[in-house]
Amino acid sequence: MNADEKKILDLIEDNREEIITALQTMIRIPSLTGEEGEIQKYQEKVFKDMGLEVDVWEPSIKELFEKYPDIAQYPSSWVPELDLPLRFPDKCTYEQLVSSGYIEKLNYKDRPNVVGTWKGSGNGRSLILNGHIDVVTVEPRDKWTHDPFGGEIADGKLYGRGATDMKGGVVAMTKALEYTLKAGVEIRGDVIVQSVVNEEHSGNGTLACIARG
Repeated sequence: MNADEKKILDLIEDNREEIITALQTMIRIPSLTGEEGEIQKYQEKVFKDMGLEVDVWEPSIKELFEKYPDIAQYPSSWVPELDLPLRFPDKCTYEQLVSSGYIEKLNYKDRPNVVGTWKGSGNGRSLILNGHIDVVTVEPRDKWTHDPFGGEIADGKLYGRGATDMKGGVVAMTKALEYTLKAGVEIRGDVIVQSVVNEEHSGNGTLACIARG
């Protein structure tokens, strides 16, 4: 282990409670697929507070279908009645989505991707850290033993929708970068951290990052 690695790991260990609190905060902001707007505002602030260059944009459904016709999917939502009418016999196309009328409800308005970049000095390999911010439904809610949006800790376990899939992962990658920055490590390549929407069902959030370059 070199000096930089030790410094980073020491910072992580010293800030263990802060990391746990960050995860609890995220779990307490509901972000069901289709309702990611509020938590993405939170993510934007987190990235800006870290000093990253931040890019926020709403994915373009038309662009995704034009660039990736064999991959792009229609935007999804956790609301069941918005999904069932779109089970076309064949793969959904942009034209089908528009003609169905459901594009008025299934779109990316107020559902932005949030990407932060730590620019390196140049001439180095870059790294993308990608995580999705949307979570699946909490139904049937009466089956939960803890509030799905409570972030409660019991017997050494943290409970809540998205604790592992994948707000835990988003916090892990974000905090890893934050403490690397605080350790004063110098890098040549860029580190790009992506908080994407609509991983559940479609994967369009990540596809929109690729389309944006």
